[in-house]
Amino acid sequence: MRKIFIVFLSFLIIMVFSSELFGKNKYNITVKENQKRTAYVQGEITLYNNTLFMDNSGSHHLKDGYAYYIRNLTVKEISGKEIPWSYKGDGIWELKLHSGRQITIEYQVSLDHDKIQWPYGPDEAPYIRDDCLFWTGRAFFILTEDIRDIEVNFALPQDGSFHLPGRKGRESKTLL
Repeated sequence: MRKIFIVFLSFLIIMVFSSELFGKNKYNITVKENQKRTAYVQGEITLYNNTLFMDNSGSHHLKDGYAYYIRNLTVKEISGKEIPWSYKGDGIWELKLHSGRQITIEYQVSLDHDKIQWPYGPDEAPYIRDDCLFWTGRAFFILTEDIRDIEVNFALPQDGSFHLPGRKGRESKTLL
């Protein structure tokens, strides 16, 4: 019984210190009034290996999946030093950096998904209308393996509001 407790206590200490050391994974998504077809994404995430990726579920008909819409990716250490990367295809980027570090990523997502034919029909793909934007998370986020505890903040045009399925009324523009 004592060994199990020691192992559990050690695991708990590692989890507490690693969350203190690395901090929360956070994304800020901005859509500007005069550029509604571009989402500006800035993230502070913990790198658990040397790979970043996008979940391409539902986008395999596109060359590179959802990464087809990514522009101007930069990856930096928290200090601001740029981290070299190479694109491996299919929404996978390999970084020239060891894991276990907090990094920042910045990129734009071209919100032009509705300008092409999707195999599932137009209602199943991300789209933009005069009065709304509809997007799924996999169309926005470049991730690292084992990412968890994510905070997402949205900066929308002045008249914009944020809604999630299953929730009523005007939403906070922060998700935890």
